[in-house]
Amino acid sequence: MTATPDAPDHYPFQSLLQFTSSSSVVRRAGTAIAIKYHAQSSFANNLSRNSCFETESHDLLLSPNKINLLPYLLLPLCTAEEFPDEDAEQLPAELQLLPGTHKREESNSIISTHLESLLLLTTTLSGREMMRKNGVYAVIRRLHEQVEDEDVKASVERLVNVIMREESKVEEVKDDQIEEVA
Repeated sequence: MTATPDAPDHYPFQSLLQFTSSSSVVRRAGTAIAIKYHAQSSFANNLSRNSCFETESHDLLLSPNKINLLPYLLLPLCTAEEFPDEDAEQLPAELQLLPGTHKREESNSIISTHLESLLLLTTTLSGREMMRKNGVYAVIRRLHEQVEDEDVKASVERLVNVIMREESKVEEVKDDQIEEVA
């Protein structure tokens, strides 16, 4: 398959995603911030510097066949502890059967940044559906149970409120209505 400007085989932005699990806290923090704010405009014609803020980019970011951002946002929020079978079946393959050495991100600010990115990705119906289908609620529910930081808990509660409420009560948000969460 040959890359075209409209349908590239690989998005350079994907090379950045591996650093969400880096041993360096600086790289992890920088990657979390880059995902939320500064996706390079060169990785796709319709993605600009504020990728999570632009609703048009959400399908490309979340698609398992394109950038597949969701596992990289969720992995730092998970522990090696296994999920119940009904929850595990929904999770992206990258989150199933994590090694016993896998640990949740230690920095609450990095966790909060990933939660804010997830919240921004819920501003579209397709984003909310993708998160429901891929077990995001199970991951953030466990995070809420295990993390003591009140800011993280508040971010989780905001995300749960959007993911779990009835769709008839959620209105689509236009790009000019999206504000920074933190």
